[in-house]
Amino acid sequence: MPAIVIATGLVMVANWVSRRPGSGDDAERSADRWLEWITKPAATVGLIMLAAALDPVDDGQQRLTVLGLALCLAGDVFLMLPNERFRLGLASFLVGHLAFMAGFVSRGQTAPPWSIVVATAVLVPCLVVGGRRLVPAVRRRHPELLGPILVYIGVIAAMAVAAWWGGSWPAPLGAAVFALSDLTLADNKFVQPRPWAPMAVMVTYHLALSLIVVSLAF
Repeated sequence: MPAIVIATGLVMVANWVSRRPGSGDDAERSADRWLEWITKPAATVGLIMLAAALDPVDDGQQRLTVLGLALCLAGDVFLMLPNERFRLGLASFLVGHLAFMAGFVSRGQTAPPWSIVVATAVLVPCLVVGGRRLVPAVRRRHPELLGPILVYIGVIAAMAVAAWWGGSWPAPLGAAVFALSDLTLADNKFVQPRPWAPMAVMVTYHLALSLIVVSLAF
């Protein structure tokens, strides 16, 4: 298991490097793109292997978490394709959140109050900012996506609340950071592109998945 942890961590860092801000020459951008294509799915595969290798507190939660990670892997690929399949990526992550939610609820053990408070302090601003910035921008520029995105926001908010019954402190924190990652991605895509956003999306995404995986063992 230590080998999986080290390898996955190195792949994550390599992926962050591939998404770093700043523009280089064409060769550098091409190399970064290839690095992203390799490391983005590889990092999620590493987390799937880690989740499957852990000795979990609840076997049912472990199975549902592995399923959720596999759906995240599908979403990674759809959003990474040259002709981005945004709807398919959105659907994959949405069903993945439902799997995580079912895992949290099946555990049925309340997380420590302090972790719920911290997670709520992250989640609530994400929902407020999403409502004030993201929803109007999507309605104006991509009205055909407004319905799916509203459904997605509702599902990830429900998943974050369900994480309160995930049994240990990493669960609500991971769910809330996932919401932060998704908001950063959506804000960059639909509201205002920012050079630092792609790297921030991946750092928070990997942190969120890692916390959800670690929660299995506590």
